[in-house]
Amino acid sequence: MTAKRCYTTPGGTITARAEPLLIEKHGRGVVVVVAVEEFERLSGKSAADRRSAKDEKKN
Repeated sequence: MTAKRCYTTPGGTITARAEPLLIEKHGRGVVVVVAVEEFERLSGKSAADRRSAKDEKKN
């Protein structure tokens, strides 16, 4: 998916979450969008862990 298409049709980005989605700009990959579950598996952290770490930084 191109960066422009991602910007103009964000719903397509969300519905394409079944597998990693490569976003390209000028024919080069720049970003990969993955489902939260896949991100958690790769990073070893849950969404709750990230939220609590973010909240701690604010205080």
